[in-house]
Amino acid sequence: MITSMLKTNLPANKISRKKFLKRISLILLIPIFWLWDSSVKQTIKMNNEADAVFITADLPEGIIFFDKVVVVKQNDKLKIFSTSCTHLGCRIKKAEDGKFICPCHGSEFNINGEAIKGPASKPLRLLSYEFTADTKQIKIFNA
Repeated sequence: MITSMLKTNLPANKISRKKFLKRISLILLIPIFWLWDSSVKQTIKMNNEADAVFITADLPEGIIFFDKVVVVKQNDKLKIFSTSCTHLGCRIKKAEDGKFICPCHGSEFNINGEAIKGPASKPLRLLSYEFTADTKQIKIFNA
């Protein structure tokens, strides 16, 4: 008789413990996902900023090396390449007779970045850039 009275006093919309825990865990996942997403976006932004290289916009004609990049200026037109060889990633630091020469395995690239002597078969990575008028610099992305 007591158990029948208890059953009648319970609310009709009772949910099981399992359903309750599922709903709570889904609700808690929303802020966790948001935090993860914002941290990933922040990390990507920081990496892109860290990979940017700034050089002066007042460059002479010819081939100029700047740490991770090489700038080719001809007739006031710029081409900016990564100095990382496409064979094994060695840093290219010199140019002879209008060719970039990898010090590790002898790969050669022309001033358009195309591989002309192996073992590298892919061209040098062409980098995007923009002029910043206020600082009179060139910002090179993903160097």
